[in-house]
Amino acid sequence: MEIGEAPLSHGVAAWGRWVAACSPFGVAVFLFFALRWSLIGPFAIQKASAVLFLSTVGLLASAHWLSKSFLTRVVAIPFYAAVAVVWLGWTWQRLAFIAVVPHDFLQYGYFLTPTGRRPRLLVLELPLYGSLITLGLSLCFAIFLAWRAGARWSLVLVVSWWLVTALVFCMPSLNLSLQGDAAIFI
Repeated sequence: MEIGEAPLSHGVAAWGRWVAACSPFGVAVFLFFALRWSLIGPFAIQKASAVLFLSTVGLLASAHWLSKSFLTRVVAIPFYAAVAVVWLGWTWQRLAFIAVVPHDFLQYGYFLTPTGRRPRLLVLELPLYGSLITLGLSLCFAIFLAWRAGARWSLVLVVSWWLVTALVFCMPSLNLSLQGDAAIFI
């Protein structure tokens, strides 16, 4: 155990610390298998949205667990802010989609057309890059807080949590890119 990390006297046994350390990867495994299930059959959009939301709830629980097991409480604040950034980024994408895409359904290859260039910027690129930059800045802030609190090896857990968060955030953008840019051949 390192100087700035939470001691075992917080009621978390060694197995609990191990499970807490693996919890971001559990969210990633859940996302992978649940998204595969959700995209099959009717109500695919609704099921995929529920899976993505449950993944962010899992990330919130994982952040709480990691901060309780390995880090100090103040380090948890950037984790919670990161989940809020994910939700705001998705909201931004949805509102931009409603405002600038002419149909309710994204046509295959629409972003490649001359009329689709501006919607691509507003629906895909700005929310994606803006949110990823904000996530990166909050990661730097979390690393700074954890380092200042004395955590050293636990920074690996912080970075792994942020990688899973970025993966969860990028899933809807991947769908928009594959369909709107005609990047996948059917």
